[in-house]
Formats: sequence, structure tokens, C-alpha cells
Amino acid sequence: MPYAPSIGLSGIDYLIREYGQDSDNLLIEVGIDPEVLVRAESQIDGQLFIDAIEKLARKLNQRYLGIQLAKIQGATVLGPLWFLLRNSATVQESIDSLLLNYPSHTDISYFSTQLHSRGLILTYDINPQIGGNHTQAIDLGLAIWCLSYRRYIDPKWQPKAIYLRTTQPYDSNAYHEIFGESIYFDQEINGIVISDDELKIPIKQASPLRKQYYKRQRQQYVDLNPRSTIVQVEHVIHANLTSHCCNLNFVALCLGLKPRTLQLHLQKQGVKFSELLNKAKLALAIKYLTHSNLSATEISQRLHFNDSATFTRFIKRHSGKTPKQHRLKCVR
Repeated sequence: MPYAPSIGLSGIDYLIREYGQDSDNLLIEVGIDPEVLVRAESQIDGQLFIDAIEKLARKLNQRYLGIQLAKIQGATVLGPLWFLLRNSATVQESIDSLLLNYPSHTDISYFSTQLHSRGLILTYDINPQIGGNHTQAIDLGLAIWCLSYRRYIDPKWQPKAIYLRTTQPYDSNAYHEIFGESIYFDQEINGIVISDDELKIPIKQASPLRKQYYKRQRQQYVDLNPRSTIVQVEHVIHANLTSHCCNLNFVALCLGLKPRTLQLHLQKQGVKFSELLNKAKLALAIKYLTHSNLSATEISQRLHFNDSATFTRFIKRHSGKTPKQHRLKCVR
């Protein structure tokens, strides 16, 4: 099950009190033990984490709770990972480090990139195994990224454009304050457009020596984290499942490993690549069946099945139900 570090909720107690509520009582109401806020290394169930932020936003009547929390946290919430990014030579190098190292920080969400006519899109999404509304979590993640780069690149910096899956709210001033004027709602992705020129911008006061130090710190963390390889493989698959045929060779290439080396890493964790791929395919397929109007044929094509019959057999074998049964259950 995806997890989130408890530091991801740091500052939420201050916000709750600012809105005139008792933080301990309200956290307990949404299923969060207040004690985890003082234990930065604790892990929280990913579904609980996402649901808690959404419930708090509703209970506090704060549509922009995620953005307000981002203003408090900043990217230091990423711990040693942020110091690694902070001391990258350029924006491009920091993004490369983010993609490589973020999976060892958490598997509740993931970053990936897509080519864009003006540069690239840094996309951000929630692990497909986590259901429900993700609006506050997406706002939190993207706002942290924008605010941090504004601090270390240019205080007036704003993305060339930002794409959001959420529907445009009645009052979107809070979005414009963080992301600028070029915001596109009701999109297929959540992402920030970064131009080719911006990718070359140097990070202010970056230190190559400090970067090497924090890189070693991150590597020590990864070495001690047995889930690291599994998490990274899962994130590559989740980020590319609908756009590429995510076979072993493709995923190994994304991680800078030889296919055989990746297989050996996974074997040490007692898991096969095919198991991770099938788990991701099943989770996304069920999500499409229960939360979209796409036909079984269209879903099978998106997930790179040979035909809809193969897709149906796959769903039946791994879930015990046919695609039609999953869809009927959702309708009820």
C-alpha cells in the first residue's frame, strides 16, 4: 500500500488553529493521530493521508487548504532530497534529480515529464492505487514546487502555463497568486510548463560540494530503504503506462539500469517485474472502468493489450470479476 511520510502534514496543526479549531480534535476526527506530527519519520497510510487533507478542507471550509499548507511547508518538507535539488547547477539538473530520487521519499505521488513545444511539462499525480478526490494533494505538491523555484530562481518567476485536472473554481485568485495567469482547468494532466530557456537557468547559490554531500545522504537512505527499487519501478510504470509499452527493457532504461540488473534487484525484494506491471495495469483498468465512460475496448487500447478479449481475461484472472461486473458495481 502506498505510504506518505508524516512530515507531509507538518504545519497543518497551525493552519487548523488559525481557522479557530482545535487541531488535536479535528485531526482525530479525520483519522490522524496528532502524535505523528511530532514524529517526522513516521509513515502514514497513503489513502488515509489523501482523505484526511480533503476532509480537513471541507470541515474548515477552505477550498485552498493545500495551497495554504504549501506556503507554510516549502520544499524543505522533502528533507535531504530538497537540499540535493537546491544545490543542482541548473533547473534541468534539479528536475532530473527530482525524477530519480523522489520515489525513495514517498510512493503516494510521482513526478514525470512530457515534451512540450516550448520545453517540457513537469507532471505530478497521485498513485493510481489511491482513490477519492486528490485536489488538495495536487495543489499542495505543485504549489510547493512553484514557490520553491520562485525563491531560488527569481522572486517574480511564474510558470509559462499550468494544467490542472480540477474544474475551475468560482474564485481562482489563490491559484493565480501561485501559478500565474496561464492556468488551464479540466485538463487530462496536472503539470507545469517549463521553457527550454528556463531549464538552463542556474540555481542561485548552488554548491557542487553540498550537492555531493546530500547526494551521499540520499544514497545512504536509499541503501537502507528496501522498498526503493520497487517504488521507483512502480513510479516509472504509473507515469508511462498509457503512453508506452512498459516492458522490462523500457523501465530499466528509464532507471539507467540493464534489464538483468533490474531483475536481480527485484528478486532480492522477492518480487517479479511482471507482478508490478500487472498490479499497475489492474489498478488503472479498474479506475477507468469505475470512473470513466471509456469502453472496455478503449481501455484495453490505452493499456496496450492486443485486443479487448485479452483485456477481459486479464481483469477476470486478477480481480475475479469481468470488466462489465466492475462497471455495474460502480453504477449501483
